[in-house]
Amino acid sequence: MDVCFYCGEPAMLEVSEIIFETRELVLDACCEGNLHGWIEVIPTWTRKERARWMLLETGMRVRDLLVSEETVSWTLDYGVQLGEVAFPIAAEFIDKHHRELDAPVGWMFGKAAFNGTEMVGVMTAGRPVSPALAAQGCLEINRVCVKESCPRSLGKDACSLLYGYACREGFRRGYHRIVTYTGKHESGASLRAAGFVPVAITSGGSWNRTRRPRKDKSSTKPKIRWERWSDAATLPEQLCLPLAA
Repeated sequence: MDVCFYCGEPAMLEVSEIIFETRELVLDACCEGNLHGWIEVIPTWTRKERARWMLLETGMRVRDLLVSEETVSWTLDYGVQLGEVAFPIAAEFIDKHHRELDAPVGWMFGKAAFNGTEMVGVMTAGRPVSPALAAQGCLEINRVCVKESCPRSLGKDACSLLYGYACREGFRRGYHRIVTYTGKHESGASLRAAGFVPVAITSGGSWNRTRRPRKDKSSTKPKIRWERWSDAATLPEQLCLPLAA
């Protein structure tokens, strides 16, 4: 048996407890020095190496083991999966976690993303805010909100997963053209990963009019409009904006 460099006793590190609800992993070591040594070493492993170590030590399959040197804590990353969510819960989540927008007043459908039992993101889709796009029979993904978790990697890939689901469900319901918006400062990487292309830059402004009073639930700043068309309706290349990837 190896001898611990720090305490001179037989070296020991084992998983003493797993708290599934909070994804916490409690380790027991022969001494504090050995425990801190592992905290320094484990982050240098690859994600697959950490996942393999967890499988060997506990029999659990996880995406990653996240280590915080500041709090000396270990967090299990189960990976992101889609799940059902009711509109009031999704709306509450958006109001709490979206950086700019309130929840929409309603939806046609929605979905949530979970890491274990924790909800890390939601999406909502419905009738376009633009009357012109609504008249053309488009479906709008009006909110995709992912919690800025600590550590943030718990929500990794949630945006692309939610956008992908929204498109599949929209096409299943008979829509051929799906639109959504981002701020001009946003990269749109998740949208590109989900098959969207940028087609226009809106001028911004309020939808509120004297003859049609309306409280703006979306940003009134200029935005980029992204579109994805079904296989039955290919997006014309001339509509795509030459934005940086």
